[in-house]
Amino acid sequence: MALLSGATKPLTAQLRLRDGVDVRTLTGALTLDAKAGNFLLLDPGGSDRTVTLPAAAGADGAFFFIANTADAAETLTISDGSTVATVGQGQACVLGCNGSDWYVALPTVAQAIAAGLVVVSDANFRIGDSADLTKRIAFEASGITAGQTRTITMPDRAINLANVGQINNTLITGGAAGAHTLTGITTADAIISVMYFVGAGTDVTDVSDIGSEFTITGTNTIDNTGGTNTTGGKFIVTWLDVA
Repeated sequence: MALLSGATKPLTAQLRLRDGVDVRTLTGALTLDAKAGNFLLLDPGGSDRTVTLPAAAGADGAFFFIANTADAAETLTISDGSTVATVGQGQACVLGCNGSDWYVALPTVAQAIAAGLVVVSDANFRIGDSADLTKRIAFEASGITAGQTRTITMPDRAINLANVGQINNTLITGGAAGAHTLTGITTADAIISVMYFVGAGTDVTDVSDIGSEFTITGTNTIDNTGGTNTTGGKFIVTWLDVA
């Protein structure tokens, strides 16, 4: 029975799409057509793969949900002749066609973040301990100037935040210009000053800051090669621990 304009007819069961969910592991590039499942759960199969969409001219109203189910860092590039979307491991997106072009109707998380579409209030965002979710880290952004984005860049190493910003002072016995041992310092730290005390430990005859001569050349090592010979004296190194 045909339905007139504005008429409704209830479904007696859930609407289902035959072969609507396609789960597969790819061995090469994949080209979709009008018979392809709307929901594609694709494992790239060990390499980056290209998924080519049907020609837009014959696909008005078509849509695809494409998820990358890779178990490694493998990428799906969704293309209609040029790249429409890039779907990384564990990501997914929805694409729709209006008969002229394919569009990303629901972007991947990475795309949404890059486009500034995902902004979470600091009052709602927490990082919880994996063993006890009552132990949490919160961020506070109220001190940032309106309209500005401030970036925290992570160095390529582990950091103990308990030490960040801690100022240390260490007394070192002088010696020939060159490498000196300073226990605890790392190449990520910063020397503030090196106060050189001339004298054998009984009378101080002069004090000077020779910090500009020194660089941190390795873990537990500072160096003033070509600088002052401090033999017979001592110096106090003040340094900022950012590790």
